[in-house]
Amino acid sequence: MATTSTHLVVSVAFQDAGDATRAIAIAVALRESCPLGHDLKITFLSCGSRFEHLITSAGFEIVACQPRVKGRSVAHDLGWDFPEFFGSEQIAKTFIDGQLEAFRSLRPDAVFHGMWAPASIAARLLGIRTINFLPVPLHPSSFTNGLIRDLPDMMPLFTRLPRPIRQKLAWWGSGLMILFHADYSDRLPRNIAITGPLFAKSDAELDADIVAHMRKGPGPAILVTMGSSGTEEFLFEAIRAFTMSPNDDWNIVVLASPSICSPDEARAVAGNDPRLLVTDRFIPALKATALADVAVIHGGQGTVQTAMAAGTPIVGVALQIEQQTNLDNAMNAGVGIRVQRQHWNPKAIREAVQKVQRDASYRSNARALAEKINDMDGAKVAADCMWNFLLKDEEKVPILSYETKS
Repeated sequence: MATTSTHLVVSVAFQDAGDATRAIAIAVALRESCPLGHDLKITFLSCGSRFEHLITSAGFEIVACQPRVKGRSVAHDLGWDFPEFFGSEQIAKTFIDGQLEAFRSLRPDAVFHGMWAPASIAARLLGIRTINFLPVPLHPSSFTNGLIRDLPDMMPLFTRLPRPIRQKLAWWGSGLMILFHADYSDRLPRNIAITGPLFAKSDAELDADIVAHMRKGPGPAILVTMGSSGTEEFLFEAIRAFTMSPNDDWNIVVLASPSICSPDEARAVAGNDPRLLVTDRFIPALKATALADVAVIHGGQGTVQTAMAAGTPIVGVALQIEQQTNLDNAMNAGVGIRVQRQHWNPKAIREAVQKVQRDASYRSNARALAEKINDMDGAKVAADCMWNFLLKDEEKVPILSYETKS
């Protein structure tokens, strides 16, 4: 039986710009589609983040949660020690205990979280229903039906093979997985919904100096960003690519996120080259990307989808398999080039950018894909799925996934 009120607690990795903005977008869509006469309360739970102002600007309440952190990045706050999600058992326990305490106090009807293990674990321990959003549908049936388009870059021996051979090996590997998961059908279960594109949008104006720099010509405008989850190593290699030759007449805007490096560090790498404008401002990404002739990016969901929605070709590098899948989908659609991480160096980056910029098919394909993406409303699809789950009081846990498709 449908209830007349719902209290939803949103707990995600708010240190990550992508997770933070997507959670806000879905929460706004959920609020806007609230059934008539239903009382909806949405509370955001944060351990600390430089993006908290986006939450309050959207009209949501923030409840502080323990432990309090600087909110620079997930990696810094959790002391990441790859492949471990937490740097130590004590760090993990501290975050989980903080979520448990908050959930006991707030008593939500459901918890909405992304790839934020403390919220998921704490909610399950307390028997609270959860709704989870993921960058890809993490289910065996998705892996056996073409989710992985290429061998992971983390396999150094095999990734030296030509791409067509790597793709065949990836397909063959997926086929093997069918044998181990023969009890799964070729369709995703009903508690997994593909929403389509879901990325940050903003009505804010792009700063005048950035607009002027990207429009001043005579050469192409390039936007360089590694989001809030990239590394300074990959960002610095991209910067070096654009200072290799004094004859290149492009104009570069480099977004140096505080989670990656300081703007002064990035400027030092750039050598105060006037062609490069380095900033750590949080800008409306869609508007900035739309001004670029090429976007040089990592493969994060929001970053890739923003470029595709703007109709801007890309040159990208993946830090892990989900990002590689995003970029492979973009490359298969003819809208950009993925440079393997072991080949991410100034020479390869410069050559890839030049190829994408000079070949008109990349821009044409990107614009065609943008028309499809901009006809979709991933946040609305997610909100509809969530209301269906919340009002029907189902026992099963839905997992929402937003995905870039070619």
